[in-house]
Amino acid sequence: MGCANESNLLCYGITRLPYVVSTVEDLKLSSTSGERVNTPMTAAKFLHLNFLEIYLDGDLSPGYDYLSLVSFLNASPALETFIFRVDQDEMLFDSIIGGALHMRQMPNTSTIA
Repeated sequence: MGCANESNLLCYGITRLPYVVSTVEDLKLSSTSGERVNTPMTAAKFLHLNFLEIYLDGDLSPGYDYLSLVSFLNASPALETFIFRVDQDEMLFDSIIGGALHMRQMPNTSTIA
């Protein structure tokens, strides 16, 4: 299931699909329009789901919580294979230890004679 023009496909996938396709065994979700809403926990289950692939490509909200996708794992007790791929061209990485520029510089060990 792919969605090119709608955002929040994963939220829809976990809250609606278990009721529509409850016996699905293989599910591939591909979102290219961005995810703005974290994936909620739900009581619905994919009881027969063996294979799940989630692919995100596009503009994700900076506050999107990737760990909220654990709701799919919780809703899939028979899951054997889980593939998660993210393609984001302009991802910014923040250092958890502050500026690391000084770590790349060699200390000045030369002495003037």
